[in-house]
Amino acid sequence: GGESLKSFAIFGSSIGLFSFFASLTDNVKTVNFELLPFLHSKAVKLRKKWGVSEELIEFINDDMLQCDLSSVKLLMLMSMCWDKNLCELLDAKLVEELVVGSIVVDYTSRLDEVVGFERRSDIVVGCSWNLTQMLFVYEKV
Repeated sequence: GGESLKSFAIFGSSIGLFSFFASLTDNVKTVNFELLPFLHSKAVKLRKKWGVSEELIEFINDDMLQCDLSSVKLLMLMSMCWDKNLCELLDAKLVEELVVGSIVVDYTSRLDEVVGFERRSDIVVGCSWNLTQMLFVYEKV
């Protein structure tokens, strides 16, 4: 859980659908953190079923707060259900570890309130629960 991640990381990756899309569309390596074992297990089974290399999509069943973010350039936060305490701990980690110029995409706009991040874009995407879900794109400055 403490290893350094490369380039694109997803926190709260669930069954891995975002990483499958990114990796198989643009050949982007993703490292995925999911705390819930049953979601992690399903993601691993899907990767095997679809014959996707672990070198391309890595699933880690561990706490995202324990990883090293120093080599992450793009971070997706699947934060819809995260509590306030977790968000505060994560935000402090992002401030401390992400390098300047890194991009963070989040379902919430809470990074508007965090010194060191500037909102660069808002994106509307279709999700299973909302056809007009907002995503917020931030840059570490």
